[in-house]
Amino acid sequence: MRIALTIIVYIIFFGYIIYSCIKATNASSIIFNLIIAIFIGLVGLQFEGLRICYDIATKKLIVDDRANDTLKILAFIDKYDFFKTFKTSNQMMRILVYVDLRSFDDLKKYIDELEKEGINEYDVLITAHYGNMIAYGETGLSGKSNEAFKKLINTRDMHNKKGKRYKGSYYFNWEVINGQHKNYEGDYEGAYRYLKDINEDNMNKREVVQYLLAKLVCAKHLKEETVYNNTKERLNKLVINNQAMKDYIETI
Repeated sequence: MRIALTIIVYIIFFGYIIYSCIKATNASSIIFNLIIAIFIGLVGLQFEGLRICYDIATKKLIVDDRANDTLKILAFIDKYDFFKTFKTSNQMMRILVYVDLRSFDDLKKYIDELEKEGINEYDVLITAHYGNMIAYGETGLSGKSNEAFKKLINTRDMHNKKGKRYKGSYYFNWEVINGQHKNYEGDYEGAYRYLKDINEDNMNKREVVQYLLAKLVCAKHLKEETVYNNTKERLNKLVINNQAMKDYIETI
């Protein structure tokens, strides 16, 4: 529908330009209209091209489980996004890519760079706190992970001037995050209470993988063999295109 509406808008715009050129009484008016048409056309083509790339990157990450491909596409978008239209979205997605690739050193470094530049967008801020919680938790730095978790919760509970939560606070499944946090603290029983019966209906494939990973960890420590075996079997079917994740699952 979006593509169809975009095409209709362009047809109307360029139809008007052609009509203006036909009705123009002098060459300068024709040249002016053509310059406007070329400029807007080029900007529009660039925007639509980058949007298509972003849609592909999103699919690669959350459906195809190809985080490496996503990283390459994001680098391409960053290079040609002259107006920084996709800057916020790319920053958020890059954090999630590093999480999925288990590239925690790169993740910490990237978030540090963002924080030094100054994070002005709420959605990037909440995603950065989430990324830090994961990065420090997965590398055994539970104190820093807990600090990031507290910042994440405080950011989640922020409200706008109308008294409503920001949209970004709904991007995450907070039961899964609580379960991950409990795992990092070593409270596997607490984690299992959060993760035991989560409804997956509103979760995409990537979110399901993160949920099952956390569930697998606590099931192992609690010696829940049936849950552990079923969860591991599901995970191995979901992460067939992510070698880093496949290797990690074998260590749990």
